[in-house]
Amino acid sequence: GFDCFSVVAGKDATVDGSVLFAHNEDDWGDRLVNWYQVPGTSHQPGEMIRLKNGGTMEQARVTYSYLWLEMPEMEFSDSYMNEWGVTIGSDACQSREDKPELTDGGIGYWLRRAMAERSKTARETVKTGGELVERFGYTSSGRTYIIADANEAWMLSVVNGKHWVAQRVPDDHIAIIPNYYTITSVDLSDTMNYYGSADLVEYATKKKWYNPKKDGEFNFRLAYSDEGNLQNMGNIVRNWSAVNLVATQQYAVDASFPFSFRPKKKVELSDLFVILRNHNEGSEFDKSENYTKGNPHEFGRAICSSTTQYGFVAQLRRNLPKEIASVMWLAPFRPCVHPVS
Repeated sequence: GFDCFSVVAGKDATVDGSVLFAHNEDDWGDRLVNWYQVPGTSHQPGEMIRLKNGGTMEQARVTYSYLWLEMPEMEFSDSYMNEWGVTIGSDACQSREDKPELTDGGIGYWLRRAMAERSKTARETVKTGGELVERFGYTSSGRTYIIADANEAWMLSVVNGKHWVAQRVPDDHIAIIPNYYTITSVDLSDTMNYYGSADLVEYATKKKWYNPKKDGEFNFRLAYSDEGNLQNMGNIVRNWSAVNLVATQQYAVDASFPFSFRPKKKVELSDLFVILRNHNEGSEFDKSENYTKGNPHEFGRAICSSTTQYGFVAQLRRNLPKEIASVMWLAPFRPCVHPVS
């Protein structure tokens, strides 16, 4: 069920000047998806949140209103859009960490909810997430949270334990991520575009995941990823299919895909709808051979797959009242079964 998929386009890469964030949420089994609109709330001083494994953290005095897509019993599958337009989805990314440092049992499920409740901007959300990971440690193998608002978008990659890194998507670029880390080079001195653990390189060197003399420039993706995850063809093909739909050049399936790139033309909502519906049509990886041999969901992994539980495109617009600035275009179940104009 590790088939989640995300695309984000910066405000200068879209036709209408909005930030667009498209996401398919994939999980095993037949899942129930609840949709909520949760009101903003004021909390009493000293009010605490109890985390799953026993830890506690203080509740914010004010939590913001948000839309919440929830899958009961699934700890890492929810998506959020809050009243300020901050939108959060995620893709599981397996790390190579096997001895994570956790405090008070760590944090998992509550990380994205706390980010959604407490932050007015994507940048603030990234900082909040990083602080919580450093405080408690992350309980899952690894994950990348895609975080966007009307001005900018970020990838926040967390590792099992207390290490994390975040990179800003350039305003005129598109970034695509399946279920592996896509952040490569990191410059933590450039705080306009990067944040992360201060000892990110030092820790990887200590664990012998990175050798400065042998490996050259530090590459987060190579240093912290589970090797099998990077080599998984389901991840590679899904990335390849999406990149070649919108990039200025056509990549071979075994190419090194960039973290982000300029599109061949500015994209609009319908372009992202098409990506979320993709089954590798027209390629050697379309085992249904243009639907002539059956349901494409029966033939391995694609962007729209047998495990897709819902999809959405968040359209995050500037210079509009916040009540109408942010729109979530939601596809219950698989995007390919919904008509588009």
